[in-house]
Amino acid sequence: DVKAIQSAANGLEMPASELILPWRGIRFGGEQQNERGQNVLGAGLVAQWQSAMESGVPALEIVYPPQFATADLIYPFPGWE
Repeated sequence: DVKAIQSAANGLEMPASELILPWRGIRFGGEQQNERGQNVLGAGLVAQWQSAMESGVPALEIVYPPQFATADLIYPFPGWE
């Protein structure tokens, strides 16, 4: 039932302390038109595939936001060679 699923999601609220993601929490919807159906407490992470110095094996590194970064952004990307 689509309406029941939508209602359950819109009623969902989780604090940041219960999450493994660096969000302020989970709460769907908001007062603004562009917030409907969105997690208004969520945030994004930016990742970049980088070659590990020791092994040369590509690894997915978090490069933004700085407080969660596991590596610095490489720009311009020099390629895999």
